[in-house]
Amino acid sequence: MKGIARGFVERALEKMISSLRKIDFKVVLKKPQSFRVMSYQLEYKPIESVEEAIYFLKMRLKEFTRYLPKIIVFPRFTVNLFFGLIPFSRKRLLTSKGLLLVQRYRSLFDEAYKRVLKIFGGMTDGVVIGGTLYYGEGETLYIYREGECVEFTVRSPALFEIDGNGAAFVYPELLMDYRTTRKLQEMGIKLIFTSESFGSFDPWKAKLGIWARSQSIGLFGINSVMVGKILGERHEGIAFVSAPAVLTRNLDGYIVKLTEPNGRGIAIADLDVEALERYLLSLPKTYRKYWSLV
Repeated sequence: MKGIARGFVERALEKMISSLRKIDFKVVLKKPQSFRVMSYQLEYKPIESVEEAIYFLKMRLKEFTRYLPKIIVFPRFTVNLFFGLIPFSRKRLLTSKGLLLVQRYRSLFDEAYKRVLKIFGGMTDGVVIGGTLYYGEGETLYIYREGECVEFTVRSPALFEIDGNGAAFVYPELLMDYRTTRKLQEMGIKLIFTSESFGSFDPWKAKLGIWARSQSIGLFGINSVMVGKILGERHEGIAFVSAPAVLTRNLDGYIVKLTEPNGRGIAIADLDVEALERYLLSLPKTYRKYWSLV
């Protein structure tokens, strides 16, 4: 029975990839003076058919055409959505029992998603942070840039570049210690991506992670989030883009943020890296000396 189910999943994944290849789509992005970032807030509803998977991908391509982002950010657990292609799996994927399915079919979906992301990224001509595949004892992050799909399996900061600017994906728990982001900034990192969520959303708790680091260190923070009941655990949160308060319109440290911690949406912002650099240079020398001593 397991062999029959595995064969069904393999055929479904191949059909999805073949269908994606047939989509006649290409976005050519103009060279912007700033980076346009598009960060997703998605609801965890496992995809149950190839047709549903293709519809999901087509809708994302339609959004890229409309907003023309340079950086596209998907949240943690994005790959887990596709495990709904396993027959009769959707309800199990909402509970902790779903982890057994994820672990059993992990290699199939890992290889398939890398192929999907490479096709997908090639259509958008940008950088795609493809989210993660969570499998209980570990988690894999996928990033597409410059024609290649790179995976990171160690839960430490994943470092990469976007047009010569340093960037990193940092897991939420690592952001609670300012020293993590301070070390990254000293390495030239200006953009930090993460995927913060909570069992029950609290606006105060939401300011203890990347938002706080944006204010204290001086960085752009991009948060994406998957909401809903995921493998037995409740997740709530909001997608947002943060920056030092003086660089934000309302002086609240948010360039843009969504407001519904259980809904879906997209946070879109244009990031002016030069403005961030000018801000850092304008800080008092005593401030910069303090950080060097730390």
